[in-house]
Amino acid sequence: MPPPQGQVFAPFPFTAEQIREASPAGRHVVFTVKQQGQELSQEMLFVENDEEGAVVRSSMTLPDGRQQASQTRSGWDELMRHASYPASFTTVSPVEVEVGAGTFQAKLYEVGDGEGGVAQRAWFADELPGPPVRMEMYQGGRLAFEMEMVTNEQTELESEPTEGD
Repeated sequence: MPPPQGQVFAPFPFTAEQIREASPAGRHVVFTVKQQGQELSQEMLFVENDEEGAVVRSSMTLPDGRQQASQTRSGWDELMRHASYPASFTTVSPVEVEVGAGTFQAKLYEVGDGEGGVAQRAWFADELPGPPVRMEMYQGGRLAFEMEMVTNEQTELESEPTEGD
């Protein structure tokens, strides 16, 4: 899907192909999310991976222990475009970032708010194509949302029982 007429984006941190290769079925990523004074846990599990896209099961554990879950199919190009940032408001810098999942060489995307402040920061680990390992979002100059990757591992998927088992 091309960008809207006249919209120019900063370079994407990864190609669709890099994300596909790094996200086989069984890739399991866990984040801590802090927003509105609450700390939550968010998980992503790649259930299927083929040439066109992936099926991703997402779940969020709420502070009271309840879980909200969903499963969606997305194309690789669509997943790549989640990291679309307007070129005129975005700077990209090489940095080192330390998160629960480890210490990584990364690209820091800082997106301005158009008024001299920062609207968003996203750190993409060079060796982990896909979602950012850390992200911060600001509203009115105040940190409103932060997310940090705690684990990124390859797991065995449980197979569905077949008839006759």
